Amino acid sequence: MTLETDQLLRDYLDRLSDEVRRLKTVFELWVHILDRRQDRVRELNIAPAFFSTTIESLLTNVIISTCRLYDGYRSERNLIRFLNFAEQHLSLFSTGAFQVRRVLSPGAWQLEMHQPVTLDTITVHRNEIQAQESILANLFTWRDEQYAHSDKRYFHSPSSLKQDAPLQFGQIRALIDLAGTIINRYSSAFDGSVTDFVPINVFDVDKVLDVLFRYKESTVTKKGFAQQS
Repeated sequence: MTLETDQLLRDYLDRLSDEVRRLKTVFELWVHILDRRQDRVRELNIAPAFFSTTIESLLTNVIISTCRLYDGYRSERNLIRFLNFAEQHLSLFSTGAFQVRRVLSPGAWQLEMHQPVTLDTITVHRNEIQAQESILANLFTWRDEQYAHSDKRYFHSPSSLKQDAPLQFGQIRALIDLAGTIINRYSSAFDGSVTDFVPINVFDVDKVLDVLFRYKESTVTKKGFAQQS
């Protein structure tokens, strides 16, 4: 164990955590705006170019960012490569290393609670990612054929992509949550720190929609008065 390797691993975990936290917020914001079409479609249509572009941009961000987390070939920093890194440095996750890093005395309760990372831990996480293979394949298809390149078939028939590579909200959310769970397992074993991957300020957009709602209501009221006079 060296300070340089320690810092490299901590930075690796921090960057992955930042990516998942940001992705979680972007994804939930995208879903929330789509949900608000149920009761605020009139308000969204006050600025259709803005809101439709925003929705499409959020979706693009979600697809590309989630792929970046799980693509072990094109992305140099991702969950797949992190697991390889962790496997090569298992000693960093031992209880002994944890004790030294946290400057804990023998018998400290943190040592009793500590769960080191083992090869079995890494195997479990690899299997969990492997279990998402079909969903990831669809996700990569969206990225490669819709956003990174323009596939001729999907260019002329966009609806075919939804049929050939179906994706559901719950599937994407599960991938994001799985990434957060994996990262926290290694971060906890490393120095006891974990990240709460709660989306931030997702509902702020409701304030904008409420303002547009009141504007629209006042406009309707004024028209009613004008017609009566």
